[in-house]
Amino acid sequence: MGTLRTSRPLPHERLAYELARRGLTYAALAREAGLAPSTITKAMKGEPVSSYTFSRIAATLARVPVVAGIELVLARQDA
Repeated sequence: MGTLRTSRPLPHERLAYELARRGLTYAALAREAGLAPSTITKAMKGEPVSSYTFSRIAATLARVPVVAGIELVLARQDA
């Protein structure tokens, strides 16, 4: 019996925010996570991604540090 694979959308607005906090582009996230750039584009459009993709993105975001002071810049953009 095969492994059950589920797909679900990522909260793409939050993903965009987390990329900004780390100074990552879609291409850099793809490279760091070992995923195809098209997979990141799919996630950023709110399309469902596999559990594997979800976990790779989450692990990469956990590993890449937040840029010091970036919260001040991002807060001003939200205002």
